[in-house]
Amino acid sequence: MGEREIVLNILSKYKEISVISTESKKILFTLFNRMYYCIYPLKEEQTGRVCFLVKSDEQYDYPHILSFEDHSDGYSYICLYENDNMIHFLQTYEEKVVDAVERLIALLSLSSIEKELEFQKEFLYYWNNEATNKHSIYLFIKQNRVFQKMNIYNKYISGNLVAWNVISDGIRLNQTTVNKKEWNFCPAVDAFYISITDNRRILPPTHNNIWSKDDILKIIYGKDFSRISHDTYIKLKQTFVKHMYALLVFEMIIEETSVNFSVFVIFRNKEKDTLLNKLTNDISKVEIYSSQRLDYYYLCRQIGNDTSLLNKTALLIGAGSLGSYVGKELVKAGIKNLSVYDSDKLSYENVLRHDTCCLFVGQAKVDALKAELEYIHPEILVKAINENIDEDSLLKEIDNVDIVIFTVGNSDVQLKLNRILKQTHHSPIVIYAWLEAGGSDSHILVIDYKKPGCFECLFTNAMGELVNNKADNVSDERLQTNIIRNGCGATRVAYGNTILLRTTAVLLETVKKIFDGEFETNTLIDINLQEVCDKGTDFVERKCQCCGNRNDRHL
Repeated sequence: MGEREIVLNILSKYKEISVISTESKKILFTLFNRMYYCIYPLKEEQTGRVCFLVKSDEQYDYPHILSFEDHSDGYSYICLYENDNMIHFLQTYEEKVVDAVERLIALLSLSSIEKELEFQKEFLYYWNNEATNKHSIYLFIKQNRVFQKMNIYNKYISGNLVAWNVISDGIRLNQTTVNKKEWNFCPAVDAFYISITDNRRILPPTHNNIWSKDDILKIIYGKDFSRISHDTYIKLKQTFVKHMYALLVFEMIIEETSVNFSVFVIFRNKEKDTLLNKLTNDISKVEIYSSQRLDYYYLCRQIGNDTSLLNKTALLIGAGSLGSYVGKELVKAGIKNLSVYDSDKLSYENVLRHDTCCLFVGQAKVDALKAELEYIHPEILVKAINENIDEDSLLKEIDNVDIVIFTVGNSDVQLKLNRILKQTHHSPIVIYAWLEAGGSDSHILVIDYKKPGCFECLFTNAMGELVNNKADNVSDERLQTNIIRNGCGATRVAYGNTILLRTTAVLLETVKKIFDGEFETNTLIDINLQEVCDKGTDFVERKCQCCGNRNDRHL
């Protein structure tokens, strides 16, 4: 049986459907007194899907009817599937047809409340298609959902307005945004963030529902539902507006997802009055504006990041290969405030295992890392110090950070600063991370200096004598074969790249566990090709010359 016969046979089994005519690869039919046609794939198109279109009608507002994407012959597509929520490859041809028909009938049988929910799910689809602004609007909103006045910065190129940054007080952006000369404060437009607490009956603009002043007042006054909190209402009565233009940024939660949409309001006059009175009595025009929310909190939530890291600050000592990987993943995980120390410059020999690129060769590694990290997101703020950290700098830094991470290969540096940190009673938790030559092993040491154990314990035997790092598995012979020498003072260890990825992943999880309070003791973590092994306090030496407190009850 051919494709058309299969589709016709299945459609004929539904009493609600009446087939009108058949053409090449499409079948015209009626369903619930409206005209549709079906476009079906060939059997060999294993990932193909059945599509339905409805006769376009200016009065036909319905969820998932793509009214802004009319087909060439006056029909509009109907969206029956969310992206990638169905693997069509796994269905038989008959299953594809039946599934599509059942979805269409279910969609057209929605109750009024179900229609409202579906409209809200695709709120921004309709909103953005009605938008009139020609420039981009980027929203940077504080994570607490309270009424607030926001600041607008505009960007012009060749005399044309191309973008607005709309920013909450307290959010700082790096030099990739407002600190550059092309971004200028815009005093002529007031901007306000308004959180919607009850979104019932708030529908997007459609053919039969063009947004106007009444829709704004429906949110503000809420005669049928209290759509804003009492505190927000009071703020509207207390906040004064002194310009003819205002941008209202609304937020509502749809199925645990933030939906932000912006309205540009033009008032009749410039007379100063409260925002509530201006919205009630002075609106002359309402324009739908398309906007994108880009603040770090929002984007982290969108990808499932643990937002508890957002307000944490870190000190990264070492911007070499491991430091560059760790730095980039730290900021992507949510730690957007980072200080980095390193005195080295990037060379061509570094670039294949450094997470910056050859464009920065000859520049300080910290500057290269700062540039790349701050271009990831405008809220990432990196303090780059092109020098090796010393005692004075370390003591100043640890007062302002939540965690210190060593990613330097020089044990002398770590041993020296380890003693300084031990002597400081208010130091934050410290992570030491290093890679072994050969590319198979690496280690992470978690130290809270209020507890037994320190970095020097790794270099101390049971007799209290200083020895080579006991955690390392590489032999002296193997170490020598993995060292590349370019003359006096120019050496590097050839350990490859995969070890960087493994170590970075474990270190990132370690940081999250630290802030979740999962480490009750100082801990050594060994990483190799086969496993990640938590060695606990095995490394602690009671006769360590740095932390040698022999109090057994703490171990």
